[in-house]
Amino acid sequence: LCLAIPATASAQDVITGGEFLRRAEPLLKKSWISLVAAKEPKQLMQQFADAGERVRRAQDADRAAGRKPATCLPPKGKAKLDIREFLGFIKAMPAAEQARPLDHSVVRWSRKTYPCPA
Repeated sequence: LCLAIPATASAQDVITGGEFLRRAEPLLKKSWISLVAAKEPKQLMQQFADAGERVRRAQDADRAAGRKPATCLPPKGKAKLDIREFLGFIKAMPAAEQARPLDHSVVRWSRKTYPCPA
């Protein structure tokens, strides 16, 4: 599956799954207090939220067009994310998969975590 990155997101705004992993893993070792005011966690969470929104829009567009969606995420605000589990999922992906946009990692993870009904 290849999701198109909308024109509103420039290529430099979209990171790869591997880059997300490389930047997020060290943050797990920091204290909660040190993360509250830091820019990096907020930027990464925004990257994840943006990727999730693009995946959700593609899912909704597929349903509206009568196609089986690539993902079956629950309604907005109902999905649960364990960041350690998500990072472990990316880490287990082959390097070629990690080199793809974060959206790809989100799609692969959501297929496993929220599979579509048969």
